[in-house]
Amino acid sequence: MAEAVLIDMFSEEVTSHHYCIKQFLDAAMNIVLKKSDATSSIYIMYCQTFGCDNNDARGLFLHAIRSFQGLKKRIELISTAGVAATLYNVKQKLDESNISRVQIILPKSRTCLMKAFIDRLFTQVYTFEYVLLELNYAQPENSSQSSNVEQAITEKQLELVECDIQIFLGTLPARGELTILKSPLIPESLFNHGFTTRCGGVSCIPELSSLNLYSSNIRKDSPAVVAENLRRLSVAVGFSSKSFYLVKVMQVTLEIHCFTSFTACSLVQSFIHVLRTDTVPCNVMRRLHRLFEHV
Repeated sequence: MAEAVLIDMFSEEVTSHHYCIKQFLDAAMNIVLKKSDATSSIYIMYCQTFGCDNNDARGLFLHAIRSFQGLKKRIELISTAGVAATLYNVKQKLDESNISRVQIILPKSRTCLMKAFIDRLFTQVYTFEYVLLELNYAQPENSSQSSNVEQAITEKQLELVECDIQIFLGTLPARGELTILKSPLIPESLFNHGFTTRCGGVSCIPELSSLNLYSSNIRKDSPAVVAENLRRLSVAVGFSSKSFYLVKVMQVTLEIHCFTSFTACSLVQSFIHVLRTDTVPCNVMRRLHRLFEHV
């Protein structure tokens, strides 16, 4: 059972007429009653600029769902200027409630487009069930596409999706101050990015720092959010984000015995080469050699 239900009202076919809104919401609410948990949160997502004042739009939606009194307390209307902003807003609410199983009710024609946004703003921690509604009302005379046909997404549309996400994430306020910590042992000309206080990014997952730079299938931070954090870090420090690579290291020094002697020697040589031994105090190098001497 889904823990939350998203109802996609971004389609122009759905919001073109008041009766279309009512018909779509009636069908969506009937699905919610049949397929969702009795405690599931319900989010109706719509665009602020779909054709009328935002307060008028809110009134239309509330009027359309008035017959579903049992669901009204669980319904929240979420309106922003774009799909990326709306889904990000929804994601924050899901994370606050620790919800990962989500059902999306949407017109069939918007399936591929919605999946493109979901794939970029969420990770595999979340599971999505797509419920496709076929719209039975008449299409506008100048419409060349059917709402009841799943439309493939083009390369141009994918670029627009990614652009929408990047622009939106770039407008988010930083959570904390981005502070760079540098080593006093290494000249700035050799090592311009040591460590950070891990603040100043846009990540809002409680278990992660706001400047999280790592995304995986078991984390809630999406690659898009991590990319924005990296962009902000690169701007602050002055390096190209495209040349940034994370190095995976062992967390416990006792596990160093797992390396072969050849690997250990290579690591020492690489370390010496990178740090330029003439700029590193001898005691630092002695400690490094002792670390590997029993490998």
